Amino acid sequence: MTALCACRIGPHLGELDDSGLSDLVTLALDVGGFGLYVALAVERERRRALTAAAGTVRNVQYWTDRWGRVAFYGEPIKGKQRLGIPAGHTLPIDVPVPVTPDPFADRVLGMKVLPTPTLEYFGKIAPDNDEERWKHFLPKELGVARWLESRGVSVLSVDTFKSPGRPTPDAIVKVDDLPPAEFKIMQPKSGSFSHLQCVENVELIALKCRRGIVDLRGTDASIVRAERAMVDAVVEHGVNLDELVFIVNGSHQQIVSVGWSRG
Repeated sequence: MTALCACRIGPHLGELDDSGLSDLVTLALDVGGFGLYVALAVERERRRALTAAAGTVRNVQYWTDRWGRVAFYGEPIKGKQRLGIPAGHTLPIDVPVPVTPDPFADRVLGMKVLPTPTLEYFGKIAPDNDEERWKHFLPKELGVARWLESRGVSVLSVDTFKSPGRPTPDAIVKVDDLPPAEFKIMQPKSGSFSHLQCVENVELIALKCRRGIVDLRGTDASIVRAERAMVDAVVEHGVNLDELVFIVNGSHQQIVSVGWSRG
């Protein structure tokens, strides 16, 4: 009966999603269906080969199962994993928010945003070594830096200018073009999340650079509330941003990033 089952199912394995395929593998092992198990194993390897052909994730569910964490379409399969970061992006995003910035929103004058070469020229970027790379971060900013590192993103801290009128980003992200990034941490005494304050923090980010992270772990913000705040923040200030991430406490002690990217 097992052989007949394998014959009937075999031609249709390609129609199963990865979850269904995994369920059948378990069933085959439980009932001792060796013929069916071989057919399923061949199909899994076929899918693995297809997803790995381009060197980046194509079959998200397969690699999620394989790695034991959420995989993201377009991320590299080999080499150091920058977790949850599609090709061409800088910051990790678990829950992408599809929203379009208001093209008529006020734009920040380019002269106010200090580019990386200027920060390098004035010696504001911390040395790239374990002892000094984070020396300019405030204690509360270290939590964001550690979270980024846990997701495969390395950053260097940036010293501030003493003269007024020169807004300085908090960090430089260690990717090819070394883009600046700004951190905002919400830790109200009440622990209550403020939608308005979150959007205002994004406005402050946009005055310094085009990438930012707002850490909401010190509030009772849910993923849904973070998504709503992201929509309003991007509509109002997205014209001056390229990437934006909110860090939120998820269920089962998971940390989730809600985000938007221009790319």
